[in-house]
Amino acid sequence: MQTPDISVVFTTFNETREIDTLLGSIARQELNGLTIEVLMLDAGGYEETRARSRLGQFSDRLVFFADQGLSRTKSLNKLFEHATADIIVRLDARSRITSDYLRRIYQLFRESGASAVGGVMMPTADEGTQRIIAEVMKCPFSFGGAKARNRSYRGVADSVYLGAYDRRKCGFIDEWFDDEQPRISEDSDLNFRIRKNGGVIFIDGQIEVAYEPRDTLGKFFRLSYNYGVGRGIFVIKHRILTAFRQWVPLIALLLGGALMIYGFVNPVAWWALVGLSIAYLALCATMSFRLARSPEDFLKAMMAFCLCHFGWVTGFLLAPAVYFRAARLQNRVEAQ
Repeated sequence: MQTPDISVVFTTFNETREIDTLLGSIARQELNGLTIEVLMLDAGGYEETRARSRLGQFSDRLVFFADQGLSRTKSLNKLFEHATADIIVRLDARSRITSDYLRRIYQLFRESGASAVGGVMMPTADEGTQRIIAEVMKCPFSFGGAKARNRSYRGVADSVYLGAYDRRKCGFIDEWFDDEQPRISEDSDLNFRIRKNGGVIFIDGQIEVAYEPRDTLGKFFRLSYNYGVGRGIFVIKHRILTAFRQWVPLIALLLGGALMIYGFVNPVAWWALVGLSIAYLALCATMSFRLARSPEDFLKAMMAFCLCHFGWVTGFLLAPAVYFRAARLQNRVEAQ
């Protein structure tokens, strides 16, 4: 069998509807002579026959794995290990790609000469709570300040959402994803190591990857918490925060804590804390008003912003416990 030009990889877990949609978008790819293979690892109950049916014209290019015992990072490493193309394109069960996505990613490698390339992540939903969460995620006041979420940006970046990787230019990598810390922000970790070894990450904001966000505020809080944990583990491992926006919620929390403690000495500090809290809520309200179509939307947006910040900071602060627990488990495995 001819070695493909592109290997498409993704992992899944109990997301049947999302997987169906993703496979359908892969099936509609217009490749203009390029060849692909699709490597999928399912940790739930999705059936291989269903996957092949959804892939249509590319059904014979599917390499299917079913393994419920692997972490996300171990699953990704397995897929990258079995990929045969030099260009490896990573997708997610919640990602949605246009019919020319793979072709444009391949062309972007040729134009940029980069080690890794990608488009921008665009959370997308039409109605209800899911639409509010999508709009909140796009806002710079929450997660929307990165270059990987900026439609007008084209150029070098620190990291890229999901991304595509040129195996030939990442030959220094022994292990693509961190098996010892499976809850790390794996995109940031991999891209940081690529840049540390002289590689280039390149983004074209005209290439969009639609992302289906969580559909309840509770799920969004858990996502934000996991983002915080992932970033905290990244900081412990690499001892660096890669963007100023990551400092803002931590500075705000530390300042609030300091004012609360100092208030026992000088009550004026408590009034300052009240003022800062009012200013924060006013900013949340301003952003929420722009996103809302109704009073209910406004309240949901206010809650989403607060849950986003609180969840991220809580996850970040608890990251050391997660990090060292994972390290202890790894040491036990190695000792056996």
